Amino acid sequence: MGLNKRIMPPTASGYAGEPNTLAHLDFNNASSYGGSGSTVTDLTGNGYDGTFTNSSFVSGSPSFLNFTGASNS
Repeated sequence: MGLNKRIMPPTASGYAGEPNTLAHLDFNNASSYGGSGSTVTDLTGNGYDGTFTNSSFVSGSPSFLNFTGASNS
């Protein structure tokens, strides 16, 4: 018996996601977020890029967004 898991081919960004993934935003991947600005790029190739507000990027391991608690998007 083997695992029945479908492996997706990587996109131009190198992301090989799970089937039916709508969007993949990764603040630890420079192809998704370069560390400045407010735009994050969808790594699936589906084009669901995003813009964030009322938050700040915190670089580290892992990197993340720190939300202020005020009307976050």
